[in-house]
Amino acid sequence: MASSTASPSGGNEPLTFLEMIDQTTIISLLSTLAILFAALGLSKLVLDKSTPGRLRFLFVWHAFDALIHFILEGSFVYHCLFSSTSVREVKGDYFPTPYYYLGEDQKGRVWGSQAAAAAAGAGAGAGAAGKGGNFVLGALAELWMVYAKADRRWAGVDLATLSIEIITVVFGGLMAGLVCWDLARGNVARGNLAMIILATAELYGGYMTFMPEWLSGSLNLDTSNFMYKWIFLVFFNGLWVVIPLYAIYVAGSDIYDAIWVRSIVEEQKKGECVAVVVRAEPESRGRLRKAELIGPSLFISRTIYIKINKNYFIIKIIIILRNITIIKFIKAFILIKNNKDKSKDNEGNNNKTLILFSNKNNLSSIFRLFNCLTLVRFSYIII
Repeated sequence: MASSTASPSGGNEPLTFLEMIDQTTIISLLSTLAILFAALGLSKLVLDKSTPGRLRFLFVWHAFDALIHFILEGSFVYHCLFSSTSVREVKGDYFPTPYYYLGEDQKGRVWGSQAAAAAAGAGAGAGAAGKGGNFVLGALAELWMVYAKADRRWAGVDLATLSIEIITVVFGGLMAGLVCWDLARGNVARGNLAMIILATAELYGGYMTFMPEWLSGSLNLDTSNFMYKWIFLVFFNGLWVVIPLYAIYVAGSDIYDAIWVRSIVEEQKKGECVAVVVRAEPESRGRLRKAELIGPSLFISRTIYIKINKNYFIIKIIIILRNITIIKFIKAFILIKNNKDKSKDNEGNNNKTLILFSNKNNLSSIFRLFNCLTLVRFSYIII
């Protein structure tokens, strides 16, 4: 029979691309797409239309993440714990089971997706060929056997991989669901914290999944062809590196802004500074910017970097509030657009500052944007 380096696919010769695209492979890839479309549909159902694009993307990702953890990785954990059969029932090579796995002598038996797939292939059902398995679990086992062609550890029981997957299914799945719940209900504060915790855990899990394998010479990885190397190993696993890093960036930026605002407010309460809090926040379709001015103030100058239509602009805002006695809160919504035609003599294009003059009795405001930014609309509310 096979050693630990034998391929579960049953052969040592490199497969051609057409040989790799069989019915099971196609169904496996389509099932992943189906989970993605389910996450997209859920976002359409529960998210408000005004939800910023970055939060909508992160909702879809975490919904997809939760479904992957619960359904696909959950089936892997299930088969590792409950599906076993005799080595005689497995056709071709197999991934050997650790000797004293689950506290028993496992000589002559194999566990994991390979056992469930063997039972499903023999039409044995749940009990005839061993423990575990019904039609759905058998189909999911076949899916894992496709992925095991690129990484043999997923065919059977690798103790390090199984240990990581157990906590990934339970903790990662629940945390991803919590993120979706918070984003749907508008609880962005807790959602940001949950995103950072989950993303950090997933990055660590990916590291611990592959680093031991790399240090041991990648004996269980098959990088001999494009599909196994770049689609199964690099692309699918790379998603759980790039997107968690982006989630940390988005959540970390929001938390940083919140702490910055709090520090300004606390300093104002102590009377140690006089300032207006100005915050630029992307809104619908990346075009609406919201500035919140909190607290009575005389002057502030702040530079804000924004991105509109893939172009970065720098707005230096100088706000002067004159003759103000009682103004506690001003909320300004400023809609700006890219104006590349500098020949247009729009009002304010030649001025390099945005200036606000306002007082208690006269609510007239003058706004001027610089370079290629044109003011389209301004509205304000004074409470």
